[in-house]
Amino acid sequence: MAEPTTQRHQIHTQHCRFCNHLLLATTRDIPTLPRRSGEGKDNALILPLERTNESELEAELEAEAQSTSNSNSNSTQGQAQTGKTRQSSNHTTLLLATTIPDRRATLIRREDGIEKRVLLR
Repeated sequence: MAEPTTQRHQIHTQHCRFCNHLLLATTRDIPTLPRRSGEGKDNALILPLERTNESELEAELEAEAQSTSNSNSNSTQGQAQTGKTRQSSNHTTLLLATTIPDRRATLIRREDGIEKRVLLR
């Protein structure tokens, strides 16, 4: 029996423009990450939250499998898609601890609610 091969993701980094200090290291492709858009928004990068445990991943995969089986998909296609989802979700992002959060958070009112932002220096 052949052992499953683990795919290693390339690490992408983001550095300070002025001092070249390392700020962010991630296995996600930085240019393809979604950004905030719309009026009054700062066009910041949106990093998806990492899963904290394996049960969240299993629940999501079961929901996907049920939705694909309900649409009369072939069971082998569902298994291949499940494996692909499991493999692509092993991303890691590190925001380096050398940044110091501001003491006071900034509250921003929007038409859809309130947003709390903390400036990292």
